[in-house]
Amino acid sequence: MTTPNSEIQTSKNFEHAQVSGQYSHALTFGNVSHAQTAGEHGHARTIGFSSHAQAAGFASYAQAAGDSSNAQVSGYCGRALAMGEDGIACALGLSSKVRAGENGVIVATWKDKTGRMKVLVGYPGKNGIEADTWYCAKDGKWEKAESE
Repeated sequence: MTTPNSEIQTSKNFEHAQVSGQYSHALTFGNVSHAQTAGEHGHARTIGFSSHAQAAGFASYAQAAGDSSNAQVSGYCGRALAMGEDGIACALGLSSKVRAGENGVIVATWKDKTGRMKVLVGYPGKNGIEADTWYCAKDGKWEKAESE
């Protein structure tokens, strides 16, 4: 579906929801499900074990809840949240935020002084990074970010 302000929702295992357009929402409930949005301010949310949420566009939001679930967002000012154990939260856009649970991984991009894009990887429980806490990449280091 490609319409601004559109929404798709599914509620079975192995389901997929994909939508594009500004302010669009894709939501799935069920194990091994996927939600994907493309467009400014889009929200992709999925709930279930080993599920994946992906959002692309300015100020987009990807949330995956469930163990071994992954959230990925691309675009300036995005937010990626992986709730549950062993999840990955990845933000591939400047000024973005990431948050992951126990045994998870956080990934974000930043620019060095020469303007080159860099990737920062962190692990909750290591080097002072706390689980279930928002972070952003600043000058090659993790900095706690304000909650939403």
